Amino acid sequence: MLLVQFAALLLVKFSATIWVDWLIGLSYVKGFLLLQVGLSVLLSWLMGLPRWWLWVQAVLPLGLYWGATQTLVDPLWFALGALLLMLVFSAVLKDRVPLYLTNNITHQALVELAQTYQVKSMLDLGSGLGGVVRALAGAGIEAKGVEYSPVLAWFSQVWCRWSGLGQVSRGDMWQTDLSQVDMVYVFLSPVPMTRLWQKASAEMKSGALLVSNSFAIEDVEPLEVWELSDGRQTQLLIYQIP
Repeated sequence: MLLVQFAALLLVKFSATIWVDWLIGLSYVKGFLLLQVGLSVLLSWLMGLPRWWLWVQAVLPLGLYWGATQTLVDPLWFALGALLLMLVFSAVLKDRVPLYLTNNITHQALVELAQTYQVKSMLDLGSGLGGVVRALAGAGIEAKGVEYSPVLAWFSQVWCRWSGLGQVSRGDMWQTDLSQVDMVYVFLSPVPMTRLWQKASAEMKSGALLVSNSFAIEDVEPLEVWELSDGRQTQLLIYQIP
């Protein structure tokens, strides 16, 4: 997110001479602000970020301007807030994977799925707040999670220890060994799914399951698709390692 804003700022700076008459008409500050908003949204769209990120990119410079001119809040707090957002959503910068949280209905469906396929151990790649890990651990399954964001990993580690359910570690899913688990669960984005299937096929044992929330693997037929009755009509796509 911040990289997009910095890129837009550089474009605004180096293209200012093109827009100078228009900027003078609006006043330099407002003109630069509108250019910053427009270019950051355009760059986010060209990068293929989810639609809700376009709104975030548009609101961020407007919010910073309002905070700097209309409030008495120390600008340092805005910088700290931006840093926190970067740490929380660091997977977006690295793998273009937004933060999606799995809801309670899906938790229960995953427990049922694990019981149906006699899963004894599972791993959640990109485990977020650790809800899936705790839900399956509560059903007697050896459940672990890997989360790239340091803030989310720390938070979920504390929650798991407090509840006594499951285990989450901070790490990169591409560096995580998948060979020791019966099931891997992911709720990522369309971008990494083909690469993830290649990794799972190379590392997971024959008959193990890769379960994807909502996002299909291109050119790979799922073993089953579970359609859930939650508000977002979640689909669990179940792939079996050959």
